[in-house]
Amino acid sequence: MPKSFRSLRRLHRPVVVLGAVALAMTAAACGGEAADTSASSSDELTVVIGTGVPTVSAAPYIAVPQRLFWEEQGLDVKVEYVQGGVASNQLILAGRADIGLNGMSGSLAAATKSEDVRVAGVTPGNLYNITVPGDSSYQSIKDLKGAKIGVPEIGTADYLYARAIVRASGLDPDTDVTWVPVGAADQGASALKSLDVVAYGAHDGTTGLIGTKLDDGLRILPSPIADLPGTGTWTVSKKALEDKPDLVEKFLTAQFSGALFTETNPKAAIEIFWDANPDQKPADDVYDSTLETTAQAVDRFWTTGFAVSRYPEYGYISDEEVDELIKFHEDAGLVEGNILDPENLFQLEYAREAIARVDRPAVEKLAHDFTLDD
Repeated sequence: MPKSFRSLRRLHRPVVVLGAVALAMTAAACGGEAADTSASSSDELTVVIGTGVPTVSAAPYIAVPQRLFWEEQGLDVKVEYVQGGVASNQLILAGRADIGLNGMSGSLAAATKSEDVRVAGVTPGNLYNITVPGDSSYQSIKDLKGAKIGVPEIGTADYLYARAIVRASGLDPDTDVTWVPVGAADQGASALKSLDVVAYGAHDGTTGLIGTKLDDGLRILPSPIADLPGTGTWTVSKKALEDKPDLVEKFLTAQFSGALFTETNPKAAIEIFWDANPDQKPADDVYDSTLETTAQAVDRFWTTGFAVSRYPEYGYISDEEVDELIKFHEDAGLVEGNILDPENLFQLEYAREAIARVDRPAVEKLAHDFTLDD
């Protein structure tokens, strides 16, 4: 794979010819059913989310745009949930989905197996960290040598980036630590409380929620990837960019509008999520306190990944930053093999055009004035 993508990346919409390359779906990802040949009709987008089930941390890119911005953009969006970014990318590459929000590691890995993957936008900040309880004696990643580190599941982006953090900190992720799949939310908190694990690696959305369940919260250990941009991606199939490029751009516009709305009024975003998922809505007598706690839990994740106001070109990063991302993922062992179509992998002009279409003052006013009756 070329060491620099600077001379290879095309930031205009490409004219492509569909190839025959496709990644076979695993039985786990598609429930044993034969893969469909197309994700959706010409006026519909199928979006796949790797959280398994609806989660409040995903409100900026599902619940909020679904309620406020998809219809505004003229979109007909079908949402599917799978467990982890690997399964998400498998659906995209098998033609069962058009677009998904995944970890960069999974997107690059998929690009080494198929030419039918594109990155249309990225999150601006690093979303992944290794954390310890607030009263823990551990102060650095190196202190974790010989320790057990919990992750939601093995093989997910959470696990892969936790391994990368350990490796970049000078430890061997295979021999110096032990990885334990402990689940998320209550399960992760329980594992930390019982000392089944002493640290926990995941994205900020998961660790934020777990932190609210521990007396002293969770503390992020200093990380060598703290300033790495673009660890989250909007991954799109090549076919979707060929068949419905305007829908992809409109979808990103809706997503970025949802992120700005959430940044402006995070409590409204949480309430929108609860309204869409009443099984997760707290009882009336604890509604206000749970709203406060949840807002605290998602604060870092949303501030890092969805702070549209801080980025004039949210969703887009420079050639140099792309090079930095590629090099990090190579050095950390997160990418094995050659990317099959490096010239066309990063199509970030979609994000650049989408964010330019966001009416920031209008979205911010909507967020400030919003009530659930709207």
